[in-house]
Amino acid sequence: MKNIKPTKSLPSSITTLLLTISLALAACEGIPIGKVDTSRNETLIIDGNKVECKLYNAANSTLCLHAKNKDGDDKFFLEKNEINGFSYEWGYDYELEVEVEDLIDPPEDASDKKYTFKKQIKREAASTLQPFEISISDGSITSLIQKVNTKDNTYKIFDDKEIQCLPDICAELDQFIGNDEAILLELKHKNPATDPLDLVKIKCNASKDKFIETCLNN
Repeated sequence: MKNIKPTKSLPSSITTLLLTISLALAACEGIPIGKVDTSRNETLIIDGNKVECKLYNAANSTLCLHAKNKDGDDKFFLEKNEINGFSYEWGYDYELEVEVEDLIDPPEDASDKKYTFKKQIKREAASTLQPFEISISDGSITSLIQKVNTKDNTYKIFDDKEIQCLPDICAELDQFIGNDEAILLELKHKNPATDPLDLVKIKCNASKDKFIETCLNN
């Protein structure tokens, strides 16, 4: 076995110079070195109900937080655990201060922003009078909504929140689930907010390939 002599280490000044040049070349060539050196505080408004969303390459849709910037009108989706340090409860509208950081070259199955909870400005019970909509449309419908209690007509949507309905509405719902049809539900919060949501009516139903055209684009 040959003896390999260790190479002499370079002087620290040359090592530092070479490292600086390498980093500069990487920046010039657009090679990501780390997190973008920008962050800002934003005020977000979070709705008291979640909405259906499709995350990256997932087989089925799920429920996401429905948010908007306080100074803007456009709403966007956030994964339920995407705001680090924030604990969400159904049935409450939130106003939050968060830190937002833009990330360089995030994984394909992750957001390009990092949200960190700073403080809660406001937390108010959502209206029990104002209805809201949740669609169940992308994936296996029978896995996205399941009956958990036949006696009191209770279902669970997206393995997240329970809903209840009157017998005639439930019978209609069972039919659409059995046909694997996409559905648009009109719901209301109850008091207390921990109770199941009240299914007011099934606002629309259609085959999954026709759902957006039939139920959402009108």
